[in-house]
Amino acid sequence: MLTGTSTKTNISNSAMRATASGFCFINDVVLSALALQESFNKVMIVDIDVHHGDGTEAAFYLSNKVFTMSMHQYYPGFFPGTGSPHDIGSGKGLGFNLNIPVNPGTRGSDYIRTFIHHFKQQAKTFQPSVVVLVCGVDALANDPRGGLCLKPSDICECVRAVAASGVPVLVLGGGGYQFPDAARCWTKVVALLAEYNLPNTVPDHQYFEMYGPSWSL
Repeated sequence: MLTGTSTKTNISNSAMRATASGFCFINDVVLSALALQESFNKVMIVDIDVHHGDGTEAAFYLSNKVFTMSMHQYYPGFFPGTGSPHDIGSGKGLGFNLNIPVNPGTRGSDYIRTFIHHFKQQAKTFQPSVVVLVCGVDALANDPRGGLCLKPSDICECVRAVAASGVPVLVLGGGGYQFPDAARCWTKVVALLAEYNLPNTVPDHQYFEMYGPSWSL
């Protein structure tokens, strides 16, 4: 676990208990973790997203049964304004919250290396019974609300590392505002987990023109 003191702020943004914001009305991550606690003793939440998982952090900030890990872009003025590495939990939850800030423009190799290092380190210590993995694809390059430079294959590498941990994994979607790229990425993630070999061509459908000029996955 982490050690140190917390400088937790009181900023409330996306999908808090009584606050809808940041395109989030219901926090499916929190609800999933609460439901899983009925069957699993320790839940680890891992959030891949260009934005900090502030609502999820707030829900379990005092808990030692849920470890929250958020890897996100972080600098003054970037939404939601939370996610400092100094915010590590409080009370019984001290040391059970990890924020990993990354700089704008971060590319795949650096992101993957950092993600896998921290995930393995914290999973080894916390020993989760189940993992909730959030795949926020606004971390992809060219996302209009992003700033990172990831490819779908980069996110898949992170998913592969979590799936290889040997514990049950619940995979959820997250932010993603470049819609064809979001669909491509989530399709690749599902195919990876299902061990399905995808063809590289996008099938013909009513939104086919959005996938040009390559029309490929």
